[in-house]
Amino acid sequence: MTFEELEKTLENWKNDIDLWVYSKSKILYDPKRKLRSLLARYRRYPKRVWRKKLFLYWYYATAHAPYDSGKALQRNDLMTAQLYLTQAMEYYTALIFVLNGHFVPYRKWRFRELEKLAYKPENLKGRFRTILTTLQWTKQEFENKQNVINSLASELKKKLVEAGISEERLEDPWKFKIDQMPAV
Repeated sequence: MTFEELEKTLENWKNDIDLWVYSKSKILYDPKRKLRSLLARYRRYPKRVWRKKLFLYWYYATAHAPYDSGKALQRNDLMTAQLYLTQAMEYYTALIFVLNGHFVPYRKWRFRELEKLAYKPENLKGRFRTILTTLQWTKQEFENKQNVINSLASELKKKLVEAGISEERLEDPWKFKIDQMPAV
């Protein structure tokens, strides 16, 4: 990758995983300090980008669950409900990293990196296990999962309000335009 390609990759702050990778990079040779200077500009989200990312992940997480998973449950389509719940957990996990001011790591590093964060929702691993494990494939089991996702969303919503995201945007996110899809 050339320096210009790297600069282009980072300039729009869109790919959180790329940002994570480059924030962890070790520079072995940079005599003109050009690379070090570039990466220093992308150490942390600017406040406007941070808020935009918070809303973006909220938008996708809540669309998958509780909204789409809830609709699937109403149809008694448990397989689809599980797919939506699992995808929502990915977006909620990414949201937790962004809330902490961190870039979102590769999927294989997320659980390890979650342990290092200052803020994590209460009993996060237990919530993950409930969402990701299906024992009986009954509507009751999935209603319990929906309750877990609802409580997680409520807890995260409070943190988003504290971060400056308006209640209106959080209550009805689909009324607002987003211009990208998150890279999870």
